[in-house]
Amino acid sequence: MQCASKSLNVNITKESTTGNEMTKFAPGPKYRDPHSGNEWANEHTFQIAYWLLNDFEIYQKMQNFMEKYDGPIPYRAWIKEMGLLQESTPTGWKLIADEVNYGELSEIMRASKN
Repeated sequence: MQCASKSLNVNITKESTTGNEMTKFAPGPKYRDPHSGNEWANEHTFQIAYWLLNDFEIYQKMQNFMEKYDGPIPYRAWIKEMGLLQESTPTGWKLIADEVNYGELSEIMRASKN
């Protein structure tokens, strides 16, 4: 998956987050996955995206939901339908939080359509 990115002249710092080394870009917050190079709005959004894309059961449930969903922000609707409003990823990141970029996660869901 590719995400749109902007070219910026910025300072780059390395951070260790839950065992994954991430690159934080300022002005930010922007995070880049060091393995794929994809940029994310922030670390919280990246961690949820990683879970969505790497947990086979969750990915299948997401695909099944997207077969019938036709609204503007599927991520929030799916989390609500699944009863996960108060839940977190296995690594502890809340699925619904102010800093989560629902647009980026919704794009992942749209891309998962069979």
